[in-house]
Amino acid sequence: MKVEDRIIAKLNEHDGKLSKMLETQDRMLATQDKLIEKVIEIDEKIDTLATKDAVADFEGRMVSMLDTHTKMLENLDHERLAMISRIERVDGNISDVKRTLSQ
Repeated sequence: MKVEDRIIAKLNEHDGKLSKMLETQDRMLATQDKLIEKVIEIDEKIDTLATKDAVADFEGRMVSMLDTHTKMLENLDHERLAMISRIERVDGNISDVKRTLSQ
């Protein structure tokens, strides 16, 4: 084999190795691009998330509103019980009037 043929063979061998290395690098760059896109996507999602302070503020408002509604319901329940007592008294008075009238 001539020296020139050996040099060409060696160059072809190195060319093949270099091509494989470039293909590997291309795959790694494609993976890196996907990772960068994912990081950007996650970063954009993080920007839309509520902060702890916002959640705590919302929770405070909700608890306050629930307390107000609970007090309203308690007041309505007391009013209902008082109304039942009044109705029973009125029924008793009507019964007394009916008894008096029937005598």
